[in-house]
Amino acid sequence: MSSNSALSWSQGPQGPQGVSGYSGISGTSGINGIVSGTVVWPTSILSDIGPFYLLSTSPDTGDPTTSFSAVLNNGSGLVQIQEFLTPELGAQFYVGAGQWDFDTYASVDSLVGTNQVLIYVYSRTAAAVETLLFSVTAPDVTTTGAALYSVVTYQNDFLLDTTDRIVFRYFAQTTSVSNRTISIYVNNEVTPSHAHTPIETLGYSGYSGVSGYSGTSGFSGSGISGYSGTGTSGFSGTSGFSGTSGYSGYSGTGTSGFSGTSGFGTSGFSGFSGYSGVSGYSGSGISGTSGTSGLSGTGPQFTLAASVIYINGIFS
Repeated sequence: MSSNSALSWSQGPQGPQGVSGYSGISGTSGINGIVSGTVVWPTSILSDIGPFYLLSTSPDTGDPTTSFSAVLNNGSGLVQIQEFLTPELGAQFYVGAGQWDFDTYASVDSLVGTNQVLIYVYSRTAAAVETLLFSVTAPDVTTTGAALYSVVTYQNDFLLDTTDRIVFRYFAQTTSVSNRTISIYVNNEVTPSHAHTPIETLGYSGYSGVSGYSGTSGFSGSGISGYSGTGTSGFSGTSGFSGTSGYSGYSGTGTSGFSGTSGFGTSGFSGFSGYSGVSGYSGSGISGTSGTSGLSGTGPQFTLAASVIYINGIFS
């Protein structure tokens, strides 16, 4: 007998979730980029070094539009229009690699020939030694009124000292046989020539904060001084034995007379004292023995006989 019933499967309970693997190691953070470059502005303000004009890091919007011009023809070659000088760069500046964008307002008196403005960029040391860094040529000037002519270049970084300065020199050239007057314009808010540079203003380091006052010194701890250690004193040397005293002479045995006069015995000479013994270390030397006393003298002795009568508790 056959069965046509189909087998059915049911999903078993879900097993517990496995342990999560460890997170991978985070990559190192990239180096912080420098925030921005510096815009410099040719001005009509004389620099502290003549005959330069100031190449400022802020626009001179208070003065009227000023133009600087050069008159030239095709036989003149490059003719300088004007030169501008930054203040000392100082420690707060860094000329990094990056884009230089020159925005120059210029004009020409007649649209004859090809007329151009060129910008040469130099570094200048405190000893007035100049080094050409690079130059650019702006688009041909095609207006008789002030108009914006822009040129962009990318340059590597430049190693400069903190006392160095940057020089912008604007030149003109033309193919016109007759004289042409080519002008650039500075100042005000309408036609201010300027340049966006990778000169970085790093900012001066802030002054160090005032150091906190020193905390009050703790009282010097004066522990109880230990007792002065004194080594054990050496034992005093053994004192010498005193010499043997001489024997007193025997008393006479004669009959004592009444109130007999005591015989004055001539005292014998005291024996010689023995030499003092050698002193022990840190002690007294051994005393010598005293000499033997001499025998008492043998003068006559009398013995007083006394009768003692005891009457009614009284001696008489």
